[in-house]
Amino acid sequence: VIQAQGLTAFTSAGFTVGTNSSVNANTQDIISYTFVEREKFFDIGLDTGNATAKTIAHSLGTDVGCILSKNRSISQDWAVYYHTLDIAAGGLLKLNSTAGVVNDASVWNSALATTTNFTVGNSALTNGNTNGIVHYLFAKSVCHSYSGDGTTNNIVDFGYKPKMVIIKRATAGTTGDWLVHDNIRDAGSFDSRLTLNNAAAELTATAIELTATGIILKSNDANFNAAGSSYILIAIPEL
Repeated sequence: VIQAQGLTAFTSAGFTVGTNSSVNANTQDIISYTFVEREKFFDIGLDTGNATAKTIAHSLGTDVGCILSKNRSISQDWAVYYHTLDIAAGGLLKLNSTAGVVNDASVWNSALATTTNFTVGNSALTNGNTNGIVHYLFAKSVCHSYSGDGTTNNIVDFGYKPKMVIIKRATAGTTGDWLVHDNIRDAGSFDSRLTLNNAAAELTATAIELTATGIILKSNDANFNAAGSSYILIAIPEL
């Protein structure tokens, strides 16, 4: 969405910003994450809700791993679909919440996404009547999961070197921030964390080691490595 003093324009080489402090505060370090809309990686869909369960076509051309959906017309939480959750039982995460998985069948209509479409129920989060909804889809190939072990050497191997990871504790009844780590702010490690669910500044702590085939969790921080907890992990590969 273009804003007068926020993100003011997309260009062939990137984008431009205005004077809004959220994107251009004087002397402050700012980072942006920009994804290419590409088959078998990332897709964006726009829809107008009708409050009746329906399927929506997508252009990923492969299995869906994650969907981030937001009602653009009225104030609603971010809805998160993730392929390892129990979607049949209504499994749901919220990007603006620390809560683990909850069950609400009205959001995804208890239906798994396919290689050509996904389903929404009658919830205002994903299908509010006459509301504009945006859906951001990631391919299953970059969407992983793992179990925390509470040690300082939990190896998570997914077969490629990541440039950026998003991690969330998903176990029902637990809490945890949506953590973002990347190797732009930390060359060779992922020690500087940002959180998607709040406005906190960057925090630096020994946390994650970057490897050629994944990451190593170097702390028992419950946000990403509590023993017995399940975590989701979106890992954007280094090209």
